[in-house]
Amino acid sequence: MARPRLHDDGYLAFLRQQPCCICANGITGNVEAAHIRIGFGALGKKPDDRFATPLCTYHHRLQHSMNEEWFWCEYDLDPFEIAARLYREFGGDGGHARAAKKVRP
Repeated sequence: MARPRLHDDGYLAFLRQQPCCICANGITGNVEAAHIRIGFGALGKKPDDRFATPLCTYHHRLQHSMNEEWFWCEYDLDPFEIAARLYREFGGDGGHARAAKKVRP
């Protein structure tokens, strides 16, 4: 059985308070936590929350509308480095698995 996805709601809230990591003018507000799906796409799963970056709504939609590796190369940014730096700044502990939802008969 696969390891459950790790959630860190505090980190996602922290990301939403950061400026978009692409906008040159450091747009804040309307910033979303954008998960890095490079390497996860074939699995059909979202990665752990610590693999997320702050993107404004426009850039978040653009990230999902094209090949994500090309997206980050277009801006000459390493999303994994950005996420790791911000997660260290946040002081995260890796996150926690959510309890399985009970299925009602």
